[in-house]
Amino acid sequence: MKNHLSLYAWLFSAAFLLAVNLLYYPKWKIPGAEAAISWDVSGYYFYLPAIFIYKDLKKVGFREEIHRKYQPAGSPYQAFQHEDGNYVMKYSAGMAVQYLPFFLTAHALARLLGYPADGFSRPYQVAISVGSVLIAILGLWFIRKVLLRYFKDGAAAATLLILVLATNYLDYTAINGPMTHNYLFTLYALLIWLTIKFYEHPAYSKALGIGLILGLAALTRPTEIISALIPILWGVGSVAQARERMAFFVRHWPKLALAAAATIAVGSIQLIYWKYVSGDWIVYSYQEQGFSWLKPHIRNGLFSYRAGWLIYTPVMGFALLGFITLARQYRQLFPATFLFTLLFIYIAFAWDIWWYGGSLGQRSMVQA
Repeated sequence: MKNHLSLYAWLFSAAFLLAVNLLYYPKWKIPGAEAAISWDVSGYYFYLPAIFIYKDLKKVGFREEIHRKYQPAGSPYQAFQHEDGNYVMKYSAGMAVQYLPFFLTAHALARLLGYPADGFSRPYQVAISVGSVLIAILGLWFIRKVLLRYFKDGAAAATLLILVLATNYLDYTAINGPMTHNYLFTLYALLIWLTIKFYEHPAYSKALGIGLILGLAALTRPTEIISALIPILWGVGSVAQARERMAFFVRHWPKLALAAAATIAVGSIQLIYWKYVSGDWIVYSYQEQGFSWLKPHIRNGLFSYRAGWLIYTPVMGFALLGFITLARQYRQLFPATFLFTLLFIYIAFAWDIWWYGGSLGQRSMVQA
């Protein structure tokens, strides 16, 4: 069997993630603030019950009752009151879009199974939790396909196993999979794969896919718009290749225009929502939280005891050293990956709450 080692590694990873989710730490069984739909996840998710169950996207009047019944967080912070009197969701809508198939499945089954169809009962918890593991398994499949383009089967297998067994990717897929990082990881895997295929055989369908992924990543976390660096710079490792890329863009500008239009169309979902509930096209929903662009917390983010990325995920130090080999052996991949990584680290740790509400690990780096 061709590439059997990486296939077995993927199958093991898939089975292991499901086992952890279903048997070791089933958050969908746990009530209150440890449930699958709790804390930030409940904030990402609130759009769906607001639209499909309570028909109340402006006032989010069901919020207090849900908090009394299910206690998904310490306070109902998922939405705040705008000056016009309506309530605005704190988090953008990208995760709600990605949860939608799992939500609709649970909603169709809830009453049939004897549970309240209120958006937070057991079927919804199971659907969002287990569905998130399936998203992770999909992401690992496409990462495997990407790795096999450039590396041997054994190296691809080892990479998958290290990712699942030696990083906090395990936590943010099998246990806290409904967080943004798992879904963004899979979007990045798909983006890289589609980018490779697009430059091999340019097609409108692939351009559309790239644009939709870029838009959905930005709709999930606006700073993820830097993912556009990947399709723009992928395969450009020299001045000559840069000239070739510019000529390619000129020849295929209609496809690029389609990708850009798709990105804008998906991203505009958030603008339309803000306009609908507040009357303003732009709302800064994080209120008192923000970035320190001139004094980013890079040292703390990488090396602090509280949540240092390289302290609690030391194996990623070898990944960073791998840029040296990448620059020597795969120069055409170096600019896109290295520039993206630098910019991602800067943005992630410019956020004032650089530990991202947790400790003993750095969740912001999982998707990168």
